[in-house]
Formats: sequence, structure tokens, C-alpha cells
Amino acid sequence: YEISLGLVGSEICIRDRNRTVGQSATFSVGATKTDNGVLSYQWRKDGSNIAGATSSTLERNNVAESDAASYSVVVTNSLNGTTASTTSSAVSLTVAPALTITTPSSGLSGTVNSAYSLTLTASGGATPRTFSTSSTLPSGVTLTGDRLSGTPTQSGTFPITVTVSDINSATASTSSFNLVIAAAPGLVPTFATPVSSISGSTDRLSVQITNFDASYT
Repeated sequence: YEISLGLVGSEICIRDRNRTVGQSATFSVGATKTDNGVLSYQWRKDGSNIAGATSSTLERNNVAESDAASYSVVVTNSLNGTTASTTSSAVSLTVAPALTITTPSSGLSGTVNSAYSLTLTASGGATPRTFSTSSTLPSGVTLTGDRLSGTPTQSGTFPITVTVSDINSATASTSSFNLVIAAAPGLVPTFATPVSSISGSTDRLSVQITNFDASYT
């Protein structure tokens, strides 16, 4: 009998060729035939059969780095005890290491009107990575790239969670951490020398200022 097995599109369709550990990958194949035969499927990884992978789609859930490989599928048409098979071209799946971000445990305090900076640490995933937060930051502080920085103009305790995403759309988040911004220190005027009296238009009073903040006038 006659069999025609034409694979649809690029033969195997894979939703995402590039994945990060913990994500899922889906392969699918389309085949046509010119008779009443029954199609069956056997997926392969690096040329070896994958046990139980016998449908037109192959799901790899919660992928690990060991899932990075070349995948193909053998499609078989069976009719009246006769079979004919064709093997697809292979497609490659790449898997980046797990994406992680560290919850900061130091550098979590600042002072109003004083420059502040905190660099967040992420690893794994597929670069470039992007950082984001939906938390309310102190006025004057922004998240740019992997850095919280700026000159805060608002005191208080600010609970913050930061999320990192990689180019494969994998995400990881810090636990909530508190950024504590203290009020600016007040001006403390002290007399440089004891003062007993001031008299006359030519007398001068010398004052020494400590804890001076340049933003004050």
C-alpha cells in the first residue's frame, strides 16, 4: 500500500527551544497519510527511544539540565499488518541552569538625604536578566538593573521583594526584606568658646555646627 508521511512545518514543532531549569518544554509533530492506516509515534532523545513517549506530543515538565539534548520522533503507519515508518529531523533543546536570587541580609539601612546603594545578587538562568519590584520604595530610591539606589527623602521601614527574570521568562524572587531609612540627624550648634557677654557692634559670636548635612541651609 502507499504511505505518505509529511511532517508539518519544520517537521517537529517545539514551543520553546531554550528553557531554564524548572520550566516545561513541549514538542509536537504532525503527519499525514493517504490511506486508512493508524499512525503511531516513538520519541527519541539523542537517538535513543524515550520510554512511554508514544503520542504526537512530548511534554518535558520541570526540565533539568540533563534534558538538554537532540529530540526526534519516528512516525509509523500501520495497515493490515503492514507498516511504514519515517524519522523526523532532530531539534535541539537547550536548558540553562536554575535561576536564583539571594535575599540580602546586610546593607539594609540608610539615612534621609544621604546616598544609598544596594546591589542584588542573582545567578543562573539565561542572560540577560531583568529585575523588578512591585514594592513601595522610599521616595528618592529606585531599582535600576540589579541595584537599589538613590538619595532617600523619606524615613521609615519598607518591606521589599525583588523578582529577577531571564530571557526564557523564568523567574525567581527574594523573600521579603526590610529597608530601614532613618531620619536625617538634626543640627547641633555649640559655642566654640564660652560666652559671657556680647556688647558693642564689633563683638562677634563664633558658633560650631556638628552633624551638619549639606542639604540644610
